[in-house]
Amino acid sequence: MKRIAVIAVLAAVLGLSLFVIHGRFSGPKFRVGDHVMPADSSNPETILKIVGVAPKSYKVFTHFLSDGKLVLAEDYSDRSRDLIDRTYIKVPAPTVESTFSPDKYISKGEASPSPQ
Repeated sequence: MKRIAVIAVLAAVLGLSLFVIHGRFSGPKFRVGDHVMPADSSNPETILKIVGVAPKSYKVFTHFLSDGKLVLAEDYSDRSRDLIDRTYIKVPAPTVESTFSPDKYISKGEASPSPQ
């Protein structure tokens, strides 16, 4: 009887350990190319485009409104993968009127978005 109790406890500990390890080291929830936004938002400016995945972060492009039109900012921001995996949902790709790449405009000395 004592042996069965010890085995049951060991099995429970092993099962819990596997559950914790799986949750801690599981892969990313989103992939490159996905568009995500906070689950509690409907603002298109909060949409992020996943452009890279690292062990603890996503590399993303953000969006902003310019003259009422949605612009994709090719700004390569790093965001916490844990936070995004917990609080964001996948959404369809939004209709984008233009793109803005700070790197391109800094090197050219320009500062306006380009139409797509």
